[in-house]
Amino acid sequence: MRLDSGKNTRKNFASGLVYRIAFLLFQFITRTVIIWQLGAEYSGLDSLFTSILQVLNLTELGVGNALVFSMYKPIVEDDTKKLCALMRMYRILYGIIGLVIFAIGVAITPFIPHLISGNVPGSINVYIIYYINLLATVVTYWFFSYRNSLLLAYQRNDVKNNIALGIEILKFVVQLGILCFLKDYYLYLAVTLFTTILNNIVIAWITKKIYPNINPSEYLPKQEQRNIFIQIKDIFTAKLGGVITNSFDTIIVSAFMGLTDLTKYSNYYYIVTLIRGFMTLIYQSARAGIGNKLILDNPEKKYRDFLSFSFICNLLIAVCTSSFLCGIQPFMLLWVKEKWMYPDLVAVLFAVYLYVHESASVLITYKDAAGIWHNDRFRPLIVSVANLFMNIITVRYIGIYGIILSTILSFLLIGIPWLIANTFQFIFKSSCKEYVLLMLRNTLLTAASCIISMKLCDMITVTGIYTFLLSVIVAAVVTLLLFVAATFKCRDAIGAFYMITGMVKGK
Repeated sequence: MRLDSGKNTRKNFASGLVYRIAFLLFQFITRTVIIWQLGAEYSGLDSLFTSILQVLNLTELGVGNALVFSMYKPIVEDDTKKLCALMRMYRILYGIIGLVIFAIGVAITPFIPHLISGNVPGSINVYIIYYINLLATVVTYWFFSYRNSLLLAYQRNDVKNNIALGIEILKFVVQLGILCFLKDYYLYLAVTLFTTILNNIVIAWITKKIYPNINPSEYLPKQEQRNIFIQIKDIFTAKLGGVITNSFDTIIVSAFMGLTDLTKYSNYYYIVTLIRGFMTLIYQSARAGIGNKLILDNPEKKYRDFLSFSFICNLLIAVCTSSFLCGIQPFMLLWVKEKWMYPDLVAVLFAVYLYVHESASVLITYKDAAGIWHNDRFRPLIVSVANLFMNIITVRYIGIYGIILSTILSFLLIGIPWLIANTFQFIFKSSCKEYVLLMLRNTLLTAASCIISMKLCDMITVTGIYTFLLSVIVAAVVTLLLFVAATFKCRDAIGAFYMITGMVKGK
């Protein structure tokens, strides 16, 4: 079965965009209410425990990615029996994973206070907060969560997003009421636990209606089980690398600099995460379609599509980077006031981090769609270990600058060159020279856009929210115009135009 990749990607992106906007808006409002109603330290604790639980989520080992990838071929071949067998394996593994995460979470409980430098709000018990967050993480693996894989493999993220949107609206209304009227942080966290369970149950009910013939009822041959476990082992290093890079930065800030600095860091990182979430929506919407095409299309078509997809993503990354750079400080002044702001140089470093991270994510999307985890298994771990090592050294001397700069350098010097080499060696089996030159062109255009935009934004004389809005608009328009003027005759840009028009027309 050839999936309608253009139509599905368009539907997935549209539904995902609505969900993402609602989610980010609700999260932003909730975070703001926490800061102003309960105190900034609560926001810092929330970021810390989120990072700790991301580390515990390593126990998942990449089971989800491996099994969804394993479904691509049976879907193409309409092999329902094998899909049922994969579902059964997924159900068993996720049940075990939930138990293991809970056991490890309980075991590390005595170390929790040592990860917090300075004082915590006197009215709360950090252990209770930790355990509510732990349970909310554990239940994501229970209550039929394995049925999510069907929606992902069949490119029906739109169904998943619509369900999540409804649950998110319910969660937001209840949590906002608790924060505004009861000011009970424990009850606020408990809502997340219950809505996570509800989300899994609703998805299970919907998927049984859409795919009534696919149930966990068959047995996967031993050799195929072994192949999947090899993929899981390889994906684990990628997950480990991502967790060390993203979560340990937060933990190190908390341990070495305290909750106050963690709150400031988290505020900036939170905005970066919002932008990354938008880009992740594109990657997730396209990944299954890319995997389908990599199985069915000829090598030349695969490479042309890769260049077109990369151009679309790189243009969006450039717009996001310049808009972030010009708008972040005016936005922070409006949101949390000068007390919780960093100097402009920190904002510049965050912008560079955003650009570098998302440039790598484009390549990672193709790598994951092609399932080349084994050949790429050492890269994420080495990148993250280098980042962690530099973090521990530099945070003592240059503080927050060292944390961000370490991450940038580890991606720029190790991660991206290695990703490019693996992508072209194992997917396209060709020279990467053209792509490297295109990346350099896009990087120079992004840097020029940022510089021009900053100069123009310095001329803005209005104040308040108008400063923020005008800065973002100026940066976005300048970046788009510069890219169009410089690339409108380039092969990758022309291919991107036809790819976008094809998706709009449903082709």
